[in-house]
Amino acid sequence: MKTCFLALYNTTNEIANGIQKEKGAWNQVSPYLKKGWTDFCNALFVEAKWYNMGYTPSLQEYLSNGWISSTAPLLLVHEFFSMGHEVERARGDVPSSILCYMREADVSEEIAQKHIKDMINKSWKKINGQCFNQLPMLQSFVNIATNNARVAHSLYQYGDGFGVQDRDTRKNIVSLLVEPLSCSTELKCQIMENGSICQL
Repeated sequence: MKTCFLALYNTTNEIANGIQKEKGAWNQVSPYLKKGWTDFCNALFVEAKWYNMGYTPSLQEYLSNGWISSTAPLLLVHEFFSMGHEVERARGDVPSSILCYMREADVSEEIAQKHIKDMINKSWKKINGQCFNQLPMLQSFVNIATNNARVAHSLYQYGDGFGVQDRDTRKNIVSLLVEPLSCSTELKCQIMENGSICQL
């Protein structure tokens, strides 16, 4: 455990020092990175306690802790300050949001799925609203946060696409990062600036 802690501590300090050298001394990043990692580790600890106790949290407990254990805040801190350093994701075994809501509200799986989908749709409306706010200073950060939400939505829209290996996630990642985009001679396509593909 000490080895893991020292590796994380040293890596976090290296990243913070690199950012400060690159962006200037005004950028005191270290406390934010340390807090992000502390919150993340605490959230994983909570999930481990739930798992070991066989405890199914309420939906609110699950979402409050899951937001942090999903690494979203941690990634946003790293990306906001560095916009280039990679952060690995980690996730533990805990009940799904659907199961938490089923037990909390004593409803069927179908009703719970609809409730969670409604929550996701409301969240997307908030995210999209922020995308249309023209705040030049924050636009790159809003884009990063939106892209993180897109990745999470893509990974989890049909279930656990991150922890379960029999889903389409692996195929999608290979398709995106490994296999080149091919266009036949009959079909002409162009990759637009925003990354979308349009047929010409």
